[in-house]
Amino acid sequence: MLRYSRVRFFVFGVMPMLNAIGLLLFGLGLATNGSSGTERAVPFLLVLAGGLLLATCVAAVRRGRDLGWKAVASLAGLAISMGLGPMFFLFVGYLALAPGNAGENRFGSVSPPISATAWVWSVVASVVPWFAAVTAARVM
Repeated sequence: MLRYSRVRFFVFGVMPMLNAIGLLLFGLGLATNGSSGTERAVPFLLVLAGGLLLATCVAAVRRGRDLGWKAVASLAGLAISMGLGPMFFLFVGYLALAPGNAGENRFGSVSPPISATAWVWSVVASVVPWFAAVTAARVM
């Protein structure tokens, strides 16, 4: 499995997490203050946010491998920090800022720099959930 550098983790881990939080807040707004019928989009938004949080978990495991951690340690850190509320942001911040192993470790070599294609896909992955959310709120 590919190791994630700090930049890769920010692009493929932190950005989906922020999108998931935003979508959950958008769904909360639809459920409480939306016009009649828009609350039907909330289950779709929950599934979309869950998928983004799953992407964050995968990115956290890959970033943990760059730090030399096992997958269980990364997932346990995420689960424990989620249970502690604001500690989740501290844990994700640590993953985003901690320097990884400079050379090869037991999980593989250092990941190559992010290509232009990966940057484009990260922008697409950040924008598409919002188009889907707004469309779901209008259609459903």
